[in-house]
Amino acid sequence: MPSARQIIAARGLLGISQQRLAEGSGVSIAALKRFEAKADQSDDKANTRVGTISKLMLYLKGRGIAFLSHDDFQGVVLKEK
Repeated sequence: MPSARQIIAARGLLGISQQRLAEGSGVSIAALKRFEAKADQSDDKANTRVGTISKLMLYLKGRGIAFLSHDDFQGVVLKEK
């Protein structure tokens, strides 16, 4: 599952707002804002529903985002179309 920082970075790569991501993914804007606000916390997925993160991830993947994760790094890339 992507972290809050990865979701923020993905939005940046795509140039989309929180509102657009929320509407496109079917997640409430309030839930998205709460999740992204946790970006500076060590466990930024705590108290966030798996379904919420999954919806965000699926929407972003459908627009060419790939989430990278390893033991010592995480990242986001935009695939060429």
